[in-house]
Amino acid sequence: QFATMERLAKQAAADLGLQGKPVGYEGSFEFVAAPYVCAEPGVIAGVTQNILRAALGGGLVDATSLLHGLRAIKTPAEVDRLRRVNRVATLGLRAFAEQVQPGRSEIEIAAAVEAAIQIGGTDSADARIARGFAWVLAGPNSAVSYKPHLRSSSRRVAEGELVVLELATVADGWWSDLTRTRVAGRAQ
Repeated sequence: QFATMERLAKQAAADLGLQGKPVGYEGSFEFVAAPYVCAEPGVIAGVTQNILRAALGGGLVDATSLLHGLRAIKTPAEVDRLRRVNRVATLGLRAFAEQVQPGRSEIEIAAAVEAAIQIGGTDSADARIARGFAWVLAGPNSAVSYKPHLRSSSRRVAEGELVVLELATVADGWWSDLTRTRVAGRAQ
């Protein structure tokens, strides 16, 4: 499998005239295995970097600082796209506010949030393709909502419990990442 990747990378580098030229990549983080959090991007790991270095003749350069600097300044078109994805994400936030009720399960709430985004956001004025990735944690589970690898469960929300939503939304390739907390019923 790696031999095939190496052959294809060498062919692509030759076809594009990239051999011996610097090619940048973002090396600020990586996953060794497929991420549990499917909305998180993966960055190339060591084996793939070595294949690309061989294909390029050593021209692979960590461009993380450059990319971070470029991302810090948004063009008017980028600002518009970020506003659009956040309008789509608002569909999920509204569903979350409506669904946080005693007796509902974390997974039922998460599914309602994701459905609201996909149904209301896809083919809308704001997006051609929209998808939400929601994790809902309530009561004692809300205390670990800062950890990676969140998992909504079938646990039912009780009256007065805190309910946390971690929401990643993508609309036409642009991402939003929002977190909200609500109380189920009345705060105690």
